Amino acid sequence: MTGSAEAGPGRNIAMKAAVICAVLVCGTPWGLAGGVEVTRHVVLIQGFEGQEIFARKEHVSYLSGVPEEAEVEVWDTELYQRRKFPHRHSGIVCRISGRHVREGRAALEAKFTRPDRVLRVSLRNNINQPARNGRPACNSLGCFDYLKGDIYNPASRPVAVELTMLGGFAVTDKARTFSLVRTIVCKPGWNTFAISSQEASATFVDPHDATCVEFRTPSAPDAVLYFDNFRMERGGIGVNMARFARCFDFGVSWFTWPGFAYGSVPWDPKRGFGFTAGSRLTHGGDLHVINDQLTRDGFLAPASFRVALPNGEYHVVARTGNYWGRRDGGRNIEIRAEGKRAYYRPRFTRRQFLAFKYAHERTDHFKRNLDLWKTYEDGTYSREVEFDVEVADGALDLEFLLPPSPDGKDHGDSVWNYLIIYPVDKERLIRPEIDWLNEKIRSIYNTVSHVPISRQFALYNREEVICPEEFLYPQLAQARRDALRPTPAQRRRGYLHFLRHRHDLITPDGVPLPSECDTDTLELFAARGETAAWTVGIYPLADLRQVDVAVGDFRDSTGKVVIPAGAVEVRLVSYRPMTPVTSNHAECFHYIGPGVLIPPKPTDVPKGYPRRWWFSLRLPADATEISKGDVSRLGYPPAGVLRGSVAVTVAGKRRSAVQVLLRVLPFALEQPAGVTFAVAHDRPRSFWGEGRTYELEFFRRIGLTHIWYQGPAEELPTMRRLARRCGLKVERGHPDKYLNWRWPENYRHVVIRRLLAQGKKISFTPRHTGHREGRRIRFTHGFWLWRSGIRHRVIQSQPNACERVYYAHCGHA
Repeated sequence: MTGSAEAGPGRNIAMKAAVICAVLVCGTPWGLAGGVEVTRHVVLIQGFEGQEIFARKEHVSYLSGVPEEAEVEVWDTELYQRRKFPHRHSGIVCRISGRHVREGRAALEAKFTRPDRVLRVSLRNNINQPARNGRPACNSLGCFDYLKGDIYNPASRPVAVELTMLGGFAVTDKARTFSLVRTIVCKPGWNTFAISSQEASATFVDPHDATCVEFRTPSAPDAVLYFDNFRMERGGIGVNMARFARCFDFGVSWFTWPGFAYGSVPWDPKRGFGFTAGSRLTHGGDLHVINDQLTRDGFLAPASFRVALPNGEYHVVARTGNYWGRRDGGRNIEIRAEGKRAYYRPRFTRRQFLAFKYAHERTDHFKRNLDLWKTYEDGTYSREVEFDVEVADGALDLEFLLPPSPDGKDHGDSVWNYLIIYPVDKERLIRPEIDWLNEKIRSIYNTVSHVPISRQFALYNREEVICPEEFLYPQLAQARRDALRPTPAQRRRGYLHFLRHRHDLITPDGVPLPSECDTDTLELFAARGETAAWTVGIYPLADLRQVDVAVGDFRDSTGKVVIPAGAVEVRLVSYRPMTPVTSNHAECFHYIGPGVLIPPKPTDVPKGYPRRWWFSLRLPADATEISKGDVSRLGYPPAGVLRGSVAVTVAGKRRSAVQVLLRVLPFALEQPAGVTFAVAHDRPRSFWGEGRTYELEFFRRIGLTHIWYQGPAEELPTMRRLARRCGLKVERGHPDKYLNWRWPENYRHVVIRRLLAQGKKISFTPRHTGHREGRRIRFTHGFWLWRSGIRHRVIQSQPNACERVYYAHCGHA
């Protein structure tokens, strides 16, 4: 195997195959990708050059799949609890051979004599290896496009080989987790297998979890195969960018995009680039930041960067964004090129900042496979900045500045990820390659870094994962679809009514039971002073355009309007990507499920993608409440049955209606004594800064009675005064007083402390898992909106969750 190590394209260095090597072939295109020629980057994982592949390793990560001893081992498929076998006594005879070689001097020869034994090869995953121990780069499949390897079949007939990729932390003899399995038919001669990072990420729900591969020949006893050149490959940059542009990737050194120079270094005239000022140059390299190598990290402004260039006119492309951390909307952002302002974005106004911070709270996943990168990141939290500059002194100086505001209340971080500089006259050649690079970033974000949860993983973690049974068991979903018997009229209109109780979720994979769609009438009851809530859903039998709902007046038996339609609050149950587990280690996968309630608007509904609308009607408790104007001009409703309706329209035309029978009970509900309905909150004034307490008014309206205040002590009197105006009481929040449902770890610690205080001994850590607990943790405060009729006593201590729910539900003019 030959290649270059951090050198120019023409420099080749012979490398030992047992050592991980990086190959950047800048002059040789990898192929056409979207009509663009791109370079290829290759990392050799296993070259099988020496006997040490069977020996104990000192610096192999515990994620390698063979954490204790060798990089090539033999395992028993039936008895994974047993220790692994020495390679010479295992039923698979292995040795280093030079007989059939793809690259280098030798390959691994394996003679398979038993179908119940597998040959396991480590992928040398070093994602958790500390950088201080010398990790040169991240050898994780999530940072590449493909894992590839070569297999030689010396026989005269094809041999079927079962290939299994394993993933998960520490794949040892004690556990074998979910896996990616495929069968390779090896024809006589050389064969190449390939597994994409998209496949691996979809299987393991983590782009960095692929740890080892196994091979066995279940139907070919005494098969002999030769393995060589296990490698990871990825596209780099366009060939014109490699030739004409200067590309710099900032942040940590082990996450550098191939073809980009690592830029977070001090200025060196011999090197020709580096920082002349700046102290925070390596931001964002932890595992939580799971984007591509370019956008996951960077340097923080203020800083100054210099690059030596021939005199002339240049175009500069930079990207700014902080995927895992504070945003930059609270700061003035400026770039000065050669001492002149080239870019300036002033600090957001309060209204702009809120629109920026909550840019996607009303985002609704109205279809499957919505573009997550374009929807949630690109253009808002991650932005590209471009400008032209003239160089006249042999070097380009760029200053990334944070000009202070007069009020001194700047906040947030300005993180810059990468920089591309090229002559203006090369625009025609390089622009398509930049477009390809942006598309590559989008693709990685959508299909590798943020994948929908796999069914295999959801079943494996079924105690923690909150996914509907129709998703977990496709045969059940199909049986439910087969049980549906749409009438000709229902088929013509294109949907079924989906009338499920509001306490039970409707998800994109949901299928109604016959009892949930064989009626067009809803019956409910409510006492005076209670919020009556109901939902109406549809199950589309075809693609529908511009679906909406309209509420009719509620009338008594004589036809008199008792409650006008305008008194009913209508909301669409939005779909959002949510982490469906009770762990905080799950940022890289999601399940599209019901989020918060948002203002409705006509929306397209694809076939088999059910949607739901939520209706709330506050009944006044007595005439006093009516006189206060708390209810939208309602009269005091008489006891009895009121009749209303919800019409469903498609493309502006009424297609059907659901009749709603509301029985008003002849009494009012009393406030339960001794029960606190509270939410954690940390700011006394409205987030909107317009002299009104919008959030506090909202909390009281949906049934809260208390605020657990977590803000500064000096603002506690102000919070109490404003809360009292809205009918709320304020108590000082403290972790020992209530459970922080956001992180399960905090819950466990509180439980442990309480049990120890009772003199009890604890021999295990209590686990906070399960379907019900998970529902509380996920969008906890949002469930006040979902379950306002029964007022669950739930808590959300994430400081800005209250504002997010308010913004999504009500918005602000």
